[in-house]
This record gives sequence, structure tokens and C-alpha cells, in this order.
Amino acid sequence: MGHEAAGLPNSKLVFKLKELPHKEFKRKGNDLIYTARIKLVDALCCTPLEITTLDFRHLHIALDQIITPNYVKKISNEGMPKQNVEIDAKNFNKPLPKGDLYIKFNIEFPVSLTEEQKNEIKKNLPE
Repeated sequence: MGHEAAGLPNSKLVFKLKELPHKEFKRKGNDLIYTARIKLVDALCCTPLEITTLDFRHLHIALDQIITPNYVKKISNEGMPKQNVEIDAKNFNKPLPKGDLYIKFNIEFPVSLTEEQKNEIKKNLPE
């Protein structure tokens, strides 16, 4: 409510919010998109990933498959709080439902390999 006094009209207090871009997360509705930079060896060996969330929690993400360039991993309920959720006595103390977190992967390839490294890769990777 704005300024109120007997015999005077009520006034409105209006806030305008401007969402600023974040350097690591992008928002799409209630969902968040995060691009993880990982090394090729980590993509091939399914090395777990750790992400610091917007509220400074540390998520430990298990990777259960080889990460390919177009792979996206969905983490349910780790996005932004959903808007327009009706709150009543039954759910008053429960956390607000959230959107999802989508992790895209930017795989960093080595710039160069020695002949010995190339031979080891050829020997150990299936054709």
C-alpha cells in the first residue's frame, strides 16, 4: 500500500525490476541453463561435476554416460522458484516448487598430442 490518509485517495507504490544477465546461468522461464566446461578426458571418463548454485549450494552431479558435444543433462527442481504458486495453510512451510536446471557441456579438446599419446588413444579406444 502507498500513502493513506483519511479523505485522500490511496496511492500506489510501483516497483520495476530489471533482470541482469548472470555470467554462468541463463534463465528460460523457471528453468536455468548452465554450460559446464569440461576436458575431453573428463567427458570420456564420466568424471563427476560440481556446480555452485545461485544460492551458493554445491551440487555434485554424477555423470553416468560419456558426454558428447550435444548432450544435455536435466537436474529436476534446481531452477528458479515457480511464480504464481498458490500458497495456503497446507503448503505454507514447504519450499516453493522450482523449475529445472539444464546442463550443457563445452568439451575442451587438447591443442596437440604427441605421437605416443596418439598411439595410446588408438590402442585404447574402440574403432
